[in-house]
Amino acid sequence: MKKHLLLAIPIFIAIVSIVPDNAEAVESHGTIEVAVLMAQYDDYSFQELDNTEVEDLVFGSQNSMYDFFYENSGGDLNLQGDVYGPFTLPGDRCDYGESGNMDVFDDTIDEADPSVNFGPYDAFVVIHAGQGYESGGDGCDIWSHQRGGNWHTNERTFYQSETFPEYQNCGGRASPLGVAVHEFGHMIDLDTDGDGDGDKFIPDLYSTDYSNDGIGAWGVMAGGSWNDCGETPAYFSAWVREMADWLDDEGEMVLLTSGEENLDIQPIYSNGVVYKLPIPASDPDSDEYFLIENRQKQSYDSALPGDGLVIWHIDMSVCHQKWNSNTVQNDASHRCVAVEEADGNDELDTDGGSGGQSGDPWFGDIDFTNSSYPSSNSYDGDDSLWRLLNIKQVGSAINLDINMVGEPTAIISIDGTETDPNFPIKVLKGDDVYFDASSSVDQDGDDLTFDWDVCGTSLSQESFTLSFNSYQECDVILTVEDTDDMTHTTSVSIIVHGRPLIDYTITKTEVSMDEEITIDVSYSHDDDDGWEDVVDFWRYKNLDCGVISQNFDFSEITNWTFSYEEIGNCSATLIVTDTWGAVSEVIIDILVRNEDPEVDFTIVPESGNTSISFQFEDLSTDFETDYEDLTRTWDFGDGNSLTTTDSIVYHTYSMPDTYDIILIVEDEHDGSNTTEKQFTVDNSLPIASIDVPNGISIDDGWTIPSGEEALISAEGSTDQEGLSMEYSWYINEESYEGITVDIILDSGSYILELSVTDYHGAEASISRTIEVVDRPTTSLNAAFTNILVGDSLSITASNSTTTDIDSYSWTLNGDIIGTSIETIDFTPSEAGEYLITVTGHHSSGLTTATHEITITVYDPPVSKMDIAGLYVEGKTLLFDGSTSTGSDLSYSWNLDGQEYNTVSFSKIMEAGGNHYVTLTVTQNPIGESTSEETFYIDWLPTLEVTIDTPNPRVGETFVLNFLASDFEDVSATISHIEVSGFENLGYSNGNIGDSSLSLSLYRDTAGDGEVTVTFHDSHGNTLQNTFEYSVTEWPDGEVGNMNWYGSDTEDESGVVQISVANRGAGVFEGKLYLTQNGRQVSEWNVTLSPSSDSTFSYEWISEVGFHTFQAELITLDAINGRVGESDLTNNNAELTFEIQKKGLPSLSLLASVSLIILVALSGSRKLIKP
Repeated sequence: MKKHLLLAIPIFIAIVSIVPDNAEAVESHGTIEVAVLMAQYDDYSFQELDNTEVEDLVFGSQNSMYDFFYENSGGDLNLQGDVYGPFTLPGDRCDYGESGNMDVFDDTIDEADPSVNFGPYDAFVVIHAGQGYESGGDGCDIWSHQRGGNWHTNERTFYQSETFPEYQNCGGRASPLGVAVHEFGHMIDLDTDGDGDGDKFIPDLYSTDYSNDGIGAWGVMAGGSWNDCGETPAYFSAWVREMADWLDDEGEMVLLTSGEENLDIQPIYSNGVVYKLPIPASDPDSDEYFLIENRQKQSYDSALPGDGLVIWHIDMSVCHQKWNSNTVQNDASHRCVAVEEADGNDELDTDGGSGGQSGDPWFGDIDFTNSSYPSSNSYDGDDSLWRLLNIKQVGSAINLDINMVGEPTAIISIDGTETDPNFPIKVLKGDDVYFDASSSVDQDGDDLTFDWDVCGTSLSQESFTLSFNSYQECDVILTVEDTDDMTHTTSVSIIVHGRPLIDYTITKTEVSMDEEITIDVSYSHDDDDGWEDVVDFWRYKNLDCGVISQNFDFSEITNWTFSYEEIGNCSATLIVTDTWGAVSEVIIDILVRNEDPEVDFTIVPESGNTSISFQFEDLSTDFETDYEDLTRTWDFGDGNSLTTTDSIVYHTYSMPDTYDIILIVEDEHDGSNTTEKQFTVDNSLPIASIDVPNGISIDDGWTIPSGEEALISAEGSTDQEGLSMEYSWYINEESYEGITVDIILDSGSYILELSVTDYHGAEASISRTIEVVDRPTTSLNAAFTNILVGDSLSITASNSTTTDIDSYSWTLNGDIIGTSIETIDFTPSEAGEYLITVTGHHSSGLTTATHEITITVYDPPVSKMDIAGLYVEGKTLLFDGSTSTGSDLSYSWNLDGQEYNTVSFSKIMEAGGNHYVTLTVTQNPIGESTSEETFYIDWLPTLEVTIDTPNPRVGETFVLNFLASDFEDVSATISHIEVSGFENLGYSNGNIGDSSLSLSLYRDTAGDGEVTVTFHDSHGNTLQNTFEYSVTEWPDGEVGNMNWYGSDTEDESGVVQISVANRGAGVFEGKLYLTQNGRQVSEWNVTLSPSSDSTFSYEWISEVGFHTFQAELITLDAINGRVGESDLTNNNAELTFEIQKKGLPSLSLLASVSLIILVALSGSRKLIKP
C-alpha cells in the first residue's frame, strides 16, 4: 500500500510507558508487518468500526497509520499487515479500566493465539471497543498507551505493544488516528549513538509530570497528536525524524558549518530540507544544536496553530540523561527538545496552555540572534555564533539569511614559520626579518584588521619587514579584530644575536687527483653578541669535485684532511653554526689537475682471411679514470672506424690486404693517447649455394613437376670480397653457364652440380638431388551458387588425372576450414559472399592448381503481415506486408481465395465470420516465406421492421414492429427510438432495452414523418436506421360509363369499354374486374392520382344470344379489409345486350348500370437508411 495523508493540534495528552532498553523494538526502516487485534468485552462490543474500517484506519491509502509513517519517514517505513477479530475478552468493560490495562494485552493474545499465525509479524497492536479514557471516558475506559512485556504465542514472543480505542470523544466521536500513531511511535527503534544499532525508543515530548506543554501542538509525540481532535495529527518533529534516521537521504538534512545567504526552505510536506546548526557553530559534533524546518498548514500539518519557520533547540545531553525515565521534557528551562517561540510568550513552558500559538513560528521579516528574545545563545548563555536574519515567508517557502559569527585567531609568522608564544624566536642583527599575520583566521570569514607592537614599534599592516641593529630581547604583540568587533591577541619574544667568525689555514690550493689537502679552523670564534653561544658545530663540503660532505663536532676536530676524485676548478666550503643556529660560511677555490692514459691493444687471431671476424681488445690504463669509463676510437685501416666505451670489439675485412690499425683512448678529464699496429688479412674461398625457388624441399634437394619449366638459381652463392664470380652447371648430361638456368625435365631422379669461381680463381663446388614427378590436377562440382542462411551445401573436389592426390586443403575467405577430405559441407550462419578454395596435395609435396567457388548467401526472407482496422462487418481492413524482411521481394496475397499481387491492399469486409489470409514473399534470387492468419470479423446487428398497415391513411393508427438480432447469435437490443412527424401512441410487446418491441403511430393530416432506431449487440457494435413514412389522404374510385363498341350480329369483333375515375384526395390503387355472364374474363391493375380518370377495353368476338358484362372496381385497401371515409357506392357497372344471327332483325340494346363506389387507402413505405 502506498498513500498520503494530513495532520493536527493537541487537546488531551495520553499517558505512555516507555519500553525497557532490552526490549525488542520495531525497526525504523523497511516493511513492518503488524497484526491488528480487535478486542471487545463480554458486555460491550464495537460501536463505530468493523473489520474493514479498522483496516482502513491502520493500512488505508490515506488518513491511516500506514500513510502517516510512510509520509513522515519519506518512504523509509512501510506498515503492512492484517486485521483480526473482533475477539471477545472474558471480562466486562470495567474489568479493563485503569487498573486492568495489562490484562487487555494478555487476554487479547490468549483469545487470538489459537486462530492467528503470529509468525510473519514484527509487532501486534490492540484496538479496543469504545472510547479512550484520555478523551473524557469513565473509569471503565482504557487509557491508551504503549507497554513493554513478554507475550508468548505459538509462533513467537512479542516484547511491546500498544492499545488505542475505536474512537475518541471530542464533541462527538472522532478518529483515534492521533493517539494510535503517537503510541506506535514509542515502539520505533532509534539509533541515538550513531553506531548503526537501535538503542532507544521515541520518548514523550510533553512533560510527563504535566508541568509544561513540551513541544505542544508542533509534534505528534506531544499535543500534536490531538490536532483536529486527533483526526489530523501533526508531523513528527525534525528531531524525531533525525533520530529515526528518516533524514538519511542526501539533502534531507544539511549540517551547516558556515553561513547561507538568501536561503529558501520548502515545507516539509513537499520534501523541504531540515538544517542543523551546531552550538557553538565551531563544533559540528556538539550535543547541543538547533534544527530548523518550514512547517505549513498543509497535509498532516493542516491543523497546526500557525505557519512559518520552527526553530528546535536540542540538547542531547539532557536527552541521554533522562531518556530511560521518559522525563526529557520535564524541566521547562532546559528541555531535550524545545520550540523557540518567536512571540516570546513562553506559553509552552506552562501546563494547560493552548499547546501552541500562531506566533510560535518565525516569519514576518524578523531575526533570531544572540540579542533577540528568545535568543540564539546556548543553554549556558554562551553565544552560539549563529544569526538567523530577515526570516520571512514567500509563498509557502521560508526565506532567510543564516550568518555564522566566528571569533578571530591571531597568528604571528616570522620568516615563514608560525610562532609559539612559549618559545622565543632568535633573529640575527642586521638581517631583514619578515613579520606576517596572514595565517590569522576568522571563523565566519570576516575581514580582519591588524595592530602590531614590535619591540615598541607600532604597525597596522598584515605583513612587513624589519631589521635590528643592536643585540636585544623584546616582545612582538599582534591584535586582530573582525567586522563583528571581536578581537584576539597573541605575542612572542625575540632575541637579536650575531654570527660566528671563521679563521682558517690550508696546505695547498693546487693539487692532482687523490692528492691530500689539510684545512685548520682552530682559530675561528663566535661573535661578541653578549650571549653565551659558542661555536660547537662545523660542516665541511666541497663543490663540483666528487667529495662527499662531512659533519664534525668542533669540540673534537679543528682540521680536515681530504683529496679530490675529479679534476677541474673545484672548491671547498666551510660552514660553522653556533649554539643558537647562527651560520657563517667561506668558500675556498682549489685547482685539481689531470694525467693522460697509457694505450695498448691485441688482435685475436693473429692471422686469418676475409671470412673471419677478428677480436680487438683495448689494454689501456689511466690513473684518474676507471677502465670502463674510457672512450676508445678504432680505425681498422679499411675505411671503417668505431667509437665506443667497450674494451672489446669485432671487425671483418671484405678484401685481403695489409692494414694499419689505430686506437685512440680518451679519459673523462679530456686526456687522450694513441697507438698503431699493422695487420695482414688473406683471401677466403667463395661459398656455392643452389636454390630451386619453385621446388619443394626434400632431403639434400627438391621435387619439381615434370614437363614444366623450373628455375635453378645460384644467387645465394657468396664471396667474402663481394667481387664477380663465374657459375658452371651440370645436369642430365647437359652443361649450363650463368647464375640462373631454366630447365624442363621428364619424371625421374637427377643430380644437379654447381661450380663457383671467384675473382682470385678460388673455386668451390656443390651438388644436390632433383626429383621430377607428374603434377596432379583436380576440379570442383560447382563454380557459383546462391543459398540461404542455414542451408547446407556439399562441395566435392575430384581428381582429373592418374596421379594420386593424397589430401585436399580447403579455405573459406582465406581461412583454412578442412584438410585431407574430398567433400565439405558448408552451412552459413550469416549472409554475405563467401569464397571457398580447394588445393590437392601429392605425396611429393606438389599441389594442384587452386580451384575456387563463389557462394552468395542470403538471409531467408520473412513474411510478416500487419492487419489494421476494425474487425467488424462492413469495415475496411488494411493488409500490409511492408514489414516483411528480405531483398528485392515480390508479394502474393490470398484472402479467402482472392489473389492480390501487391505489398499492401485494402478490403471492405462485407461478411462476418472467420476469414483466412496468407502472404507469400519471394526473394530475388532465392528464398520464399509464407505467413498466414485466420481472423474473425464481427457481424453487425440487424434490425427487421414490419408495418401492419403498408400505406397508412389520415386518421389511421399504424404499428411498426422492430426486431433486433445478430447473426452470431449474440444478444442485440434496441437502445433508443426517436419519432418526428407522428404522434407516438406508445410501445407494446416490449420496451426500450429489449430486442423487440412495437410502436403505434398516428397522423391526422397527410404528410411525412420518420422514425430513427438505435440498436447494438453485446460486442459493442452500434447501428442507427432511419425509416420514412408518408400518410396520405383516402382515395374515392368510381366506375363511369360502360359501352359495347361492335356489331349486334354474330362473329364480329368488338370492344367492351369501361371508364373509371378517382374523385378522392389520395392516390387510388386497386383492381378492375370484368365478368361476362357471371364468368370473369379480364382483370386490370388500376392506379389513379387524385381527380383523374382512365378507360379500359376488352376485345370480344360476338356470339348469338343475350350477354351481360359486369365491371367491378375494388381498392387494395378493400381487398386487405380496410375501409375508408368514402361511401361504398358507384364501384360497379353492368352492360346487357343481344347478338343476332346474321340476317335477323336487330334488338334493342339493354343496358343496366349500377354504381357502387368504395374508397380505400393506399400507402407506401420508404426506407431511407439501412
